[in-house]
Amino acid sequence: MALMDKITVTVQVEKADGTVVAKSQTVAYASSKDHSALALSLGVNLAFDLEAQLRFEDIFATMPQPPDFAIQSKQIRSPQNHQDLINAMNADGMWMEIHNSFTAAVFELALAKAYKNSEPPGTAKEYFYCHDQKVARLNRAIFFLYKIQDLIVRLMYESFGDSLIAVDQSKKLWEKDLTMEALKDGLKRLRKNGVLSPADHDAIAKPIHTLRGLAAWQTVEDYRHRAVHRIMPSVDHQELRPIFQNRIGKPVTHPLTGKPGRVYSIRVQHLKPDFTFDEIYKPALAYLKGARAALLKLKALPRFA
Repeated sequence: MALMDKITVTVQVEKADGTVVAKSQTVAYASSKDHSALALSLGVNLAFDLEAQLRFEDIFATMPQPPDFAIQSKQIRSPQNHQDLINAMNADGMWMEIHNSFTAAVFELALAKAYKNSEPPGTAKEYFYCHDQKVARLNRAIFFLYKIQDLIVRLMYESFGDSLIAVDQSKKLWEKDLTMEALKDGLKRLRKNGVLSPADHDAIAKPIHTLRGLAAWQTVEDYRHRAVHRIMPSVDHQELRPIFQNRIGKPVTHPLTGKPGRVYSIRVQHLKPDFTFDEIYKPALAYLKGARAALLKLKALPRFA
């Protein structure tokens, strides 16, 4: 039988009254491999995880709480054809997806803040674990926040069907045709054709317009585009971002010959990060509040209530 080494993790809680509660878990592994350093490093990271989780509860309580967007519509429906029935059923399904995404955004944003507050000072070796968790959670929060507008477009399509936005669902990427511009045009057309009254049109269009007009949306959109399509922006620690040299340079004129030329400066370090954590967190939180308000207005519409 192979010799086994053991790693024991013990969590001990000492309460204010002096009582102690402890629990241990042991993991065995082949002694031919020495994982002592790994185990000790994981122990430090587990302590950071514990600190973040203890902070999380209080932070989450201050966040805009997700209403039950997934509750099914209580409207009495009288479908005239199979498409009417599908519209109503699919709209309920979309509200569940919106609920899941909104809840995930709240959870991830609160956890990002918890790791930010747990992040120690010092070298990259000392702060990196908390920083990495912080940015990973922040990126996931931004992903779900950005997705909410796309889900609103899909919600409206599933509610009205092709009369709102004509798409060919036999195409593999048909969902790409469900854009905010297509939604605006479709709502205007339904109002013009009398399918929607001006009041019903405005009840849908205004919350969406308000959401897209939030100043915080610009930051959320910019950060998301940079993270997805460009060089990953640095958050708090500029030393973790690669350095790229300016190819354009600066135009100059030779002081003796008068000939035009260019001078190129070589950058060896970033002077500051692209964003501090709060420069993303605060707009994301503001946008989260705006999204909650807009979604509540849409959910209160007769067709969804």
